[in-house]
Amino acid sequence: MDKHLLSRIVMPEAKDKDYRDLFFRWGIVETSGLGNTLTTFNELHFNTWMNLFSAKKWFHYCQLESLFLGIKIKGNFSVEVIGSKRNVAFIRLDEKLSFSEYHSGGEPIYIRISEPAEYDAVYFILRFAKDDPCEILSMGWYTDESPRMENALAIVTCTYRRENYINRTIAQFERYLSENAELQGRMHLFVVDNGQTLDLTEKHNFTDVFYNINAGGAGGFGRGLIEVCKAKETYTRCLFMDDDVEIIPESFYRTLRIADYLKEEYHDSYINGAMLDLYHKTIFFENLAIQDGLWSKPFHSEACLLDYDEILRVTIIPDEVFHDEDKKFSAGWYYCCFPVDREASINRLPLPIFIRGDDVEWGRRNFGNPCISMNGICIWHAPFCYRVSKTTDGYYLSRNMFIVNALYNKNFKQIFAKFYQDNFRYAVESYDYPSCKLINKALDDILKGSSVFDESPIEIMKELAVLAKEPIQKTDNEWDIFHARDAVYVKGGIRGVVNKLIKGVFRIFPKAKCWIKRGETNDTVEWYPSVDAFLMKKHVRVYHLLKHTYVTRDFDYALERELTKEFRQKLRQIEANYDRLKEDYETNFPMLTSYEFWKRYLQLD
Repeated sequence: MDKHLLSRIVMPEAKDKDYRDLFFRWGIVETSGLGNTLTTFNELHFNTWMNLFSAKKWFHYCQLESLFLGIKIKGNFSVEVIGSKRNVAFIRLDEKLSFSEYHSGGEPIYIRISEPAEYDAVYFILRFAKDDPCEILSMGWYTDESPRMENALAIVTCTYRRENYINRTIAQFERYLSENAELQGRMHLFVVDNGQTLDLTEKHNFTDVFYNINAGGAGGFGRGLIEVCKAKETYTRCLFMDDDVEIIPESFYRTLRIADYLKEEYHDSYINGAMLDLYHKTIFFENLAIQDGLWSKPFHSEACLLDYDEILRVTIIPDEVFHDEDKKFSAGWYYCCFPVDREASINRLPLPIFIRGDDVEWGRRNFGNPCISMNGICIWHAPFCYRVSKTTDGYYLSRNMFIVNALYNKNFKQIFAKFYQDNFRYAVESYDYPSCKLINKALDDILKGSSVFDESPIEIMKELAVLAKEPIQKTDNEWDIFHARDAVYVKGGIRGVVNKLIKGVFRIFPKAKCWIKRGETNDTVEWYPSVDAFLMKKHVRVYHLLKHTYVTRDFDYALERELTKEFRQKLRQIEANYDRLKEDYETNFPMLTSYEFWKRYLQLD
């Protein structure tokens, strides 16, 4: 029977050498074999993030009956196939499934895997004599079943003035399809340029670029989905992917192949990639987020993907998660693939909330669909602490958290006030007055209900830029930066007790801050600095570690009181109007996610 490729074995390119162990682990062993009594062998272990086969998971979601390891290698070598099962008592049990020696001229060899669905992972070890290297032509995981359907994948990414990233992605995608003719017509890249800085005259074979107004990620991905639905080609799957990422195109192939083989009961499943650290390439951040109180958190904690057991751990996500009302999942738009129907999807567009929560709302809206995440399908992304702006967290998170939770959280009315009070208090205590203004602006726009989306997102951004403006200073003094990074202000023991007492006094008698705080300066970091750094000092330099910049925040009692009074007034108004606002969002939701709305909002007429 013909063999159908499910997943290629990917070997690292020269640029990937520093994290080669994501692809294979290399070692040397002295043993008998290949007709020799004792020889030094190279060993390539493929129990790795990029190349092991998550057999139990593939067979659970996909219509498969067989699995083969397919290899084309010139030379003398041996192949040992291992099956791994996670085990509570022993952590992991490994079983040798087969061992064979070969003297091959490069002809295809297919090794049948016995009962693959029994194993969490299947991998192999390739051995060849150190003084007799072999030539690897291709390797991969195959089946002899034909796919249930042939999907067409539309890949949508939106960008805003990140030309280096997006041009590299376009070039990589164009090269990948040029080298894989069988995928041409089955994949296409849609780039939505919110910054309108890309060259529209540059022609691509497999990529289209669209200028868009800056309506944030929601507007960019919404525009992309509109273009997918309007395209002359019919796409059955759409993939939302961030622009500021690095990716290996094999992820696209594996995503498409999983979709081709999905069982009927999983036909509408999401396929989600994992997010890895752009600066520490072997560190795993997340592959699925679940509801955590008012927002979300990763289902799996951070992991080092050099550890085989950690790879197995983060790959396993039980189906029960997708039906747990208390753990509604969010498939992050850094890499999120979902089924698309041109007639229906064009009126099931994102909610126009710009950024921060757009993918959370999407996940809550589609709760109940499984979200499949496989090893080797991933992007590399910068940590959030280096790229989340003050307007993003101060305004958009504050505004959008209310909208999303009012729509999907039945207990939100009883608990939302405390969330805003805690966030505002933190901004006050850390002298972050621009964030106080942004929170107040968010509350003001919450009170507008759905009519806030009658306003231009560009004009809102201009207003936010004024509110968030700070006097940023550049520094090349690395001692100051390291000092800020390493400074510890959260005290234990007697000092910690005293700090708590002082905080209590300040909350009861705010005026006491003017008498107790001193005029000296502390140094700390920008990403959620400890309020203890501000407790006794009237001036604090806050450093951005990546950009080598800082802002000096100064205590201003009069401004603090003014902003606090405004905050309390607006919060009381929201409490009094909560039911009206909730009803407004629910009533206008179909309109806000429709093509007619987005056509006007994005000025597409």
